[in-house]
Amino acid sequence: MLSAPTSRSHQPRRRTPDPGAKYAAAQQTRSSHPPTDGRDELPEQLVTQHRDQAQSKAYSNAVAESFFATIKRELIYTRPWPTRAGLRHAVFEYIEGWYNTRRLHSTLGYMSPAKYEALHRNADRQAA
Repeated sequence: MLSAPTSRSHQPRRRTPDPGAKYAAAQQTRSSHPPTDGRDELPEQLVTQHRDQAQSKAYSNAVAESFFATIKRELIYTRPWPTRAGLRHAVFEYIEGWYNTRRLHSTLGYMSPAKYEALHRNADRQAA
């Protein structure tokens, strides 16, 4: 005979990080950025540098994320792909035949990458 569950079993379990993960992260920080004056803390310059690098990675990652979302929406999820080779060929054709040559990009002032590069290539030649 099954007994009724106790009220304790209905309480959600609290998720806590693995204590070893905290220790490993602290050890890695100490070993990769040794203190310059003997104290166990990062110099302000390294903290600022890390913050700036993290911020620039976030912006460059946004462009990549947008590209992958676009290619999935406009090509990959439009039909089933029975073979990997077929998908690889379709992705190549999409990028080289459409995405880089004719598709307008908002980050490039609504020009295609090919037109944008040609425009700037000509400007560089005239400046030289």
